[in-house]
Amino acid sequence: MSATKTFSENISQGISSALDLGCEEMVPTSLATAPFVSPSDGKCFFNIDSVSSCSARPNQPSAGTSYRRICPCACPENSFGTGSSVCTPCAPGSIAPAGSKFAIDCLCSPLDYTANVTGQCEACPLNSAIASFNTSDVFLGGSVLGWEGARSAQECGHFGSILGGYNQLGRSSFLRKTFPSLCRHNRVAIAFAFVAIDAWDGEAAMLFLDGVLVWDKTFSNQHVGDGGCGGAQGDALAVEGKLVVDHRERQMTVEFRTTLDRVGGPVDASWGLSFFVAGALCSGEDATACTASMPVPGNYGGLIDGELALVGDTGLVTTEFAINTQRALGVSLWLLENVAGIVDIETLQRWTLTGIDRLVLGEEGQNCNSVCASAGLSCSDTAFPYRVLNAPTVMPALARVLGIECDSSYSRVYDDLALFNPCIQTSYNYDSMGIVTSTTYHCYYGFREVYPGSSISAVIPTCSASNQYHERLCPCGIGGA
Repeated sequence: MSATKTFSENISQGISSALDLGCEEMVPTSLATAPFVSPSDGKCFFNIDSVSSCSARPNQPSAGTSYRRICPCACPENSFGTGSSVCTPCAPGSIAPAGSKFAIDCLCSPLDYTANVTGQCEACPLNSAIASFNTSDVFLGGSVLGWEGARSAQECGHFGSILGGYNQLGRSSFLRKTFPSLCRHNRVAIAFAFVAIDAWDGEAAMLFLDGVLVWDKTFSNQHVGDGGCGGAQGDALAVEGKLVVDHRERQMTVEFRTTLDRVGGPVDASWGLSFFVAGALCSGEDATACTASMPVPGNYGGLIDGELALVGDTGLVTTEFAINTQRALGVSLWLLENVAGIVDIETLQRWTLTGIDRLVLGEEGQNCNSVCASAGLSCSDTAFPYRVLNAPTVMPALARVLGIECDSSYSRVYDDLALFNPCIQTSYNYDSMGIVTSTTYHCYYGFREVYPGSSISAVIPTCSASNQYHERLCPCGIGGA
């Protein structure tokens, strides 16, 4: 049973009729145990303002009477069956989401196909795999890429080019796109960045999949964001959504809407999309479906090759989908998940092209060669993005991604340390007994280049520089020198 399912009067009455419970009176209740029936007096109870819970137990009204819960039962993951049958395990090597009803819901891994004759997972020919569905929309050059509801894409501060945005999408606006002719699948993974611009005041953004609400987020203009995008009513804030939804239809329609009610329209409050990515594992019925090359080995965003793994808090996503996402956007998943709201997508694409996959915080005295090597990666002086990393608005935000809250009173340009900027120095505060009472993080950034006709020497960060008192923030990758 879903923990967020409400059983209305009509639904509960239909259930009671189907089960021949003989309800003489339908009674509203706020109890999480509804729907339930009282056989002694013929009363059937349904939800009005609460949700049902599988673990809730009904209180007995009085001696000699009892309540009987009406429970919607479903098969667990990796099995299938209807309410009138037992649950049958999926064939070895195949998976299915909870609630699956038919054998067709059990899908093999991308390296196998489902044999028509045996129903078992059979290995694809050597160096081949089942092609997955994946789509990636990055809104460059003003293109809407088939989305309904927006006139064009436009620049939005450090979020780069977004679909819709200021003076386009506001009250009653929507963004919609239909993806036809999908492969056979049982769930779809979705990732996107929603940008709320200017005077949002507790209104919500929503994503619908085939008409069903699957994501929502409330925004306020008091969020700290980028004032360089939109009008003068507030800031802009980008929030990434990542989710996995059970889905089996051969067509998928996604639609973004909001509850904005500003009479001033999209000049007062507006919104847009920075990117949208979706993908699904496909099931093939014979070896002819094995048309894709093998997924590239690697470890992206903590995913392990060939296994299902967690991406953030979104649920199960496969390594193949992670790799396809990275390929589609040209950005590593770690950068997408952690830095896409701080640095624009085009910059992240350039980082990935030069071999930067993630940022790693070292220990005091370590240089970036050592820091990256400890993560199984490498650092390249030619790829070092010192201009972006050392920007005063970027450095504190990147530190926050790594769990460090920079003290604004100490965080500043420090030219003398430019060889190993950006970096962090930890300062401990003690009481009169010599006991540490708090910790302060001093975050430093800055560099010095050579300008024509200048006699000042350049001080530009390198991978080999280090300082015994500072922890370096290092750009690391599998393609470094």
